Amino acid sequence: MEIRNTTTTQYSLTKDLISDNTGFINLVHLALKAGKLKVGMEASCSSCLVRKAKLVICAADVSSNSQKKIRRITERQKIKYIVYGNKKSYSNILQRSVAGIICIEDNNFASGILKKITV
Repeated sequence: MEIRNTTTTQYSLTKDLISDNTGFINLVHLALKAGKLKVGMEASCSSCLVRKAKLVICAADVSSNSQKKIRRITERQKIKYIVYGNKKSYSNILQRSVAGIICIEDNNFASGILKKITV
């Protein structure tokens, strides 16, 4: 597992499997129920641009162009960014056909998720 913190409060964390991290899964479900989770590239980008986003989580197997685009936006807006898990895991967790990028719009959920991921 690799953690990189830059001056723009960006984190890069790569881990392949998230199925063992039930705390992470529980917090993602709670954020979804609370309406503080956006799924997909367009929803995440728009949330970042209106400065609602607090944390963007990108699957490791998302295309490089999508990763570059969302990373560029998060750097400009000074939003935390993590590469964690894979699209299949997020699709299973969120019960959607495809989910590669998710965005958390609440500080408490974002900090809780970061704690669960880095532990």
